[in-house]
Amino acid sequence: MPMIQISKQGSPCQVDDFPEKTKRSCDGALYLRPGTARSVTEDELHHINATPVHAALAARITVISEPRKRVAVPKAKPSPARFSDGKSDKKSKDK
Repeated sequence: MPMIQISKQGSPCQVDDFPEKTKRSCDGALYLRPGTARSVTEDELHHINATPVHAALAARITVISEPRKRVAVPKAKPSPARFSDGKSDKKSKDK
């Protein structure tokens, strides 16, 4: 879900005319207050941008971040402790 921010100018508004099949981020109306950031679904953002009634609101919205795919990073194995004389820790080898 993209994160959006509403500009500080203007008054609070609500959007409640979403089509029936729209994926929603919340139940009921979407309340947007000036100077706040919130997550919305792609469908909600598309509806606001595509509907002429919401043109003034769409002009006040800035998309802060797009959703990113999470990549699994393998965990690194800790290396055994080494001492200043170059010898390794025998306890860590026993485990």
